[in-house]
Amino acid sequence: MELSRILSEPQLNHDVDFDWRDFENEFGVDLPLDYKKFISAYGPCVISDTLTLFHPRAPEADDSLSLRRKIRTTSSMYERTEPSLVPYRIFPAAGGIFPIGHTPFGNQVFLRSRAHMKIGGWSVLVDWDSTWIDYQMGFEEFLSGALTGDVYFFHESVLEEPSYELVGRVV
Repeated sequence: MELSRILSEPQLNHDVDFDWRDFENEFGVDLPLDYKKFISAYGPCVISDTLTLFHPRAPEADDSLSLRRKIRTTSSMYERTEPSLVPYRIFPAAGGIFPIGHTPFGNQVFLRSRAHMKIGGWSVLVDWDSTWIDYQMGFEEFLSGALTGDVYFFHESVLEEPSYELVGRVV
C-alpha cells in the first residue's frame, strides 16, 4: 500500500473479509477493495487533522466513528437540505452516493459508483459547501494524490507533514 510510505504504518488487523462481510451483506453494497483495505488497515481515523474516516466495526455510540452511524446521520442531514443543492441521491437510496468521511468544516466525502457511466469502478465525490467535485479516481489514488499535493483536498501546510491518528476502536 503506497499510503503507508506517506502516513505512518497502519495499526489495525488488515482483515478485509472479517471487517466488511457482515456490513456489506447488511447494506447490500459491494464497496471498492482499495477503500476497504485502507479502512481495515488504518481503522476509524483522522488524516492530517482534516479527513475523518469511519469503520464498519466501530461501536455505534454517539461519539464513535461508526460507518453505520455515519450512513444514518448523513442521509438524515441531506434529507433536510434544499434539494437544488444536492444533485445526488444519498445511500441507502438506490444508486445513492456512499458517505465515508467528513472534514471539521462540514464538507462530506463520498464514494460514487460509476456503473451508471458504464465504465464501472468508483470515484471519490466531495461536497465542498454545496459545490460537488467528482474526483474520477479510486480511493487510494485520491488519498495518495491529496497527501502529495497532486489532488486538491488538504491545505498546503498539511502536505509538509501528513499524519494519521487512529481514533476510537473497533469491536
